[in-house]
Amino acid sequence: MLAKPQGARRFPTRNLLERAEFAKDAGTVRFVDTEAAAVHWRLKAHTLEVYRSLGGGPVFYKFGRWVRYAVEDGNDNIDADRIRLIPAGAAAQYMSLTLHTLKLLRHTDSGPAYYKFGSWVRYAVRDLDAWAATCRWATTRETYSSAGSNFLRSPT
Repeated sequence: MLAKPQGARRFPTRNLLERAEFAKDAGTVRFVDTEAAAVHWRLKAHTLEVYRSLGGGPVFYKFGRWVRYAVEDGNDNIDADRIRLIPAGAAAQYMSLTLHTLKLLRHTDSGPAYYKFGSWVRYAVRDLDAWAATCRWATTRETYSSAGSNFLRSPT
């Protein structure tokens, strides 16, 4: 058996132990792996891996090379923070527009905000609702007159 060198430090140090606050009962914390956490939050395991690398996802813990999530750690609000994205065809149907009209609005930068992933275009439902609220008109006369349009002027 090897003897400890005379000047070797012990961990935790006496100073650290004096400053530490000990909990009487920390309770049980259920740690789950990535696959189980993905099932719990109705995500894919790959999505959790992307959240880990980019940030903005649920809190995770690393134990050596293992990644674990504490399900009772207050991460249940992930559904509230998550953006619900739908494809362009579903967005057109949601807005009662044709897909061509939605493409035209996207091309002219006058439509709702969208997300582009490579060649895939996705819309957030909350962005569609916000854009629809900006398209509300009270009356045609008020809108044209406030915009300074020539439609209401009588011909000269």
